Amino acid sequence: MKSKVCSIAACILFLVSCSSQQPKGFKNAGSENIEHKGSGTIFPEKVGVFNRTNVMAYDNSGRNISVGYRIGSSNCATEFTMYIYPKNNGSVELEMKNAEIGIMHFNKNVVLIEKTQHTIRQGNKEYTGERHVYTFRQNFYGTPTDVQSEVLVFEHNNRFWKYRITFPEKNKDCSVKHMFELMDALTWGDK
Repeated sequence: MKSKVCSIAACILFLVSCSSQQPKGFKNAGSENIEHKGSGTIFPEKVGVFNRTNVMAYDNSGRNISVGYRIGSSNCATEFTMYIYPKNNGSVELEMKNAEIGIMHFNKNVVLIEKTQHTIRQGNKEYTGERHVYTFRQNFYGTPTDVQSEVLVFEHNNRFWKYRITFPEKNKDCSVKHMFELMDALTWGDK
């Protein structure tokens, strides 16, 4: 009986330790922050009204990653994901086309309503990338909703920095305001 209790305790300890580990490519950076080791980008647990929701690594090296944030309040519900991944031989234009293909594959009646260049400030430098804005209908928090989804892609240090933000159209003013605040707060690492 004692060995069964010890075995169960060991399994629980193992599961708890596994669940607290970061995906490949991340390390703890103190005060509930995590750092993407490849780029040096810090992702706080909370940024303004956003809470960090998920951390993903899409390859074994941890170079292709994403970190999600969310505003859960119904009057400003917003889903925000920042992706960092190697540029390889791609281009911003090709990445925007791939994002559009993905959006159209998973959603119906997608309309591209805006296609512009967008400039973001990181430290004392400015980077110009692409910004596309789409509308479509999807289940948002379990309810069929007319949404707006924005995709922004930039290139820096041989990487792509992509943002995907989705929110109910009725929340546009609030969501866009907070979207840009979060983009400004998540400064790119310089590794």
